[in-house]
Amino acid sequence: MNIVKVNRRNYIIKMPQSNHSPFFYESSNLVMRQNVKQERFYLSTPLQVQPRFSFVSVFRETVQYSRVYNLPFLAIGVCLKDNPNEPSTSVNLKTGDINVFRKNDIRLILPGAPYRYTYTSGNEHLAIHFRLELFPGTSVFPEDGSCFMINSLKLRRECEEIFQISDPIQRLAGCQKFAMEICLKHWPKSYALDLEARRFFEPVMNYIREQVSAETQIGELAEMLGCSENLFARRFQTLFGESPKKYLQKELFSRAALLLVDRQVSIKEVAAMLGFSSEFYFSNFFKRLSGMSPSEYRQQSYGIIQSKT
Repeated sequence: MNIVKVNRRNYIIKMPQSNHSPFFYESSNLVMRQNVKQERFYLSTPLQVQPRFSFVSVFRETVQYSRVYNLPFLAIGVCLKDNPNEPSTSVNLKTGDINVFRKNDIRLILPGAPYRYTYTSGNEHLAIHFRLELFPGTSVFPEDGSCFMINSLKLRRECEEIFQISDPIQRLAGCQKFAMEICLKHWPKSYALDLEARRFFEPVMNYIREQVSAETQIGELAEMLGCSENLFARRFQTLFGESPKKYLQKELFSRAALLLVDRQVSIKEVAAMLGFSSEFYFSNFFKRLSGMSPSEYRQQSYGIIQSKT
């Protein structure tokens, strides 16, 4: 490196030229001058498979109950208040793992296992239920029922501030940002196998997501792909790890949960929209999958404070 004096104030520092960065630096005003033409480039990120985010429900509640849930979507829970003398808990009925809820706990729960939730007096929490999929039916995260937990005052305050936003659209935008922030902390190292093979089912999965009803038959889905019902069921089970019937039930429940959020539509109307022959059969179906009646779920989705003894 050579330093050449130009005048009383300015010096030119000459750096040895290299194949990578032949620069000159002028010390007086730190102007960088490149003496060769910069090579242009453009690097794109593949967009064929994109993560797709969609809400199922967002609510704030304080409740007292003990229920079993096996929800077919991702769930984030943020504990605002706890009761150390009578703690609220969740139990993974698949593994037996017990989680005690403490203030500032943030949990990300993956689908795939039933949980018994016991909420006691003094508990208050925020909940964000959502899907994050590579394409319909294929989640970014493995559906193994895992639970990830961190205790963070900063994140709890961040989420609480989001829930206090008066504009509901902006509030949902904040909830999505927060949910993705939590997901990125626990991002899987690999994705579901046979993504390309699963693409064969993409037209059917899109149809189910948009049109599923209690009247949807596996035979009509198989016909869409030009194969027999037995072949369709076998390939579906192999790729997705569950039967088409079970998947249809999960999707039907998720669609019902979305429709129940609209309080201007009666439960009887929701049952009819989903192809159930009566409100009674719809209520039995919904309670079997969620552990609560449609009316109870509707209340919960709006964060109505309940007190049950």
